[in-house]
Amino acid sequence: MLNRISYFLEEGFKNIFRSKVEALSSVTTIFMCILVIGLMYTTFSNVSYTIKSIQDDLSLIAYLDSSTATVNAEALMKHIESSDQVDTIEFFSKEEALVEFAGKIENGENLLEQYKDDNPLRDSLRIKLKDQKAQDEVLKMLEESSFVKRIVKPNDAVKFLTKLSTVVNTIGIIFIIILVFMSVILIMNTIKLTVTLRRNDIEIMKYIGATDSFVRVPFIVEGILLGIIGTLIPLLIVYIIYSMIYNGVTSNQADALYSLLSLRTPSEINAVLIPLSLLIGVGIGTVGSTISVKKFMEV
Repeated sequence: MLNRISYFLEEGFKNIFRSKVEALSSVTTIFMCILVIGLMYTTFSNVSYTIKSIQDDLSLIAYLDSSTATVNAEALMKHIESSDQVDTIEFFSKEEALVEFAGKIENGENLLEQYKDDNPLRDSLRIKLKDQKAQDEVLKMLEESSFVKRIVKPNDAVKFLTKLSTVVNTIGIIFIIILVFMSVILIMNTIKLTVTLRRNDIEIMKYIGATDSFVRVPFIVEGILLGIIGTLIPLLIVYIIYSMIYNGVTSNQADALYSLLSLRTPSEINAVLIPLSLLIGVGIGTVGSTISVKKFMEV
């Protein structure tokens, strides 16, 4: 058994060196395919992850009537907290709201001074839900309260972000399918050339009693080896690039722009990308070689 495996591996490597140019072309194609897939996966995965994080951070805001006393606001908060849909609830005073708003505009300190004694904003409750899609129960509780003046719902934002996430994922899947298809075609051409160069040897082996599987396996091994070689290098490149980006973003979280990004850790990315890439790379090699060698088995 070991001798047979050793023979198949040896023949697989020999086949690669018999058609070096074509093998290099196939490896390069798989390399580019896996590199693009890796970069696309890390990009689309993080876009979806960031969108999900933004969705989770969206709060349901209930603006309170200006006459609402603190004790009433606390009672309302306890009532809202009784819902299973509530993750966190926070009381946000109108003074805090004014400071927050002033910090987002140019010359905000002038605004703070202008409205210091006559703040037009309202106290509010900021409610973070466990599931943004299941907010009906909390909305009903707020709408029934006489202390709530106005409610701001993140419905439109949630719908937009959900659609955006779906579009991003769909585009990624389409590109991956196209790349895989192109790679399979190129692998097929490489194996076909190798089989053509060895057609006389194949015919002799068949005439002396070699089974189809015995003749076919070395070419399939060749395809698998091409797939593995073409997969490992781009995986390393993607890991290096992504680790640099991840470290750069996480070390600058204090920056307003970087704080909007929520990135998966390199280990989380690799946990999916490595097996996925190897599956695709080896799959491309196996399928391409199997299809190519099949037509040459009848002599």
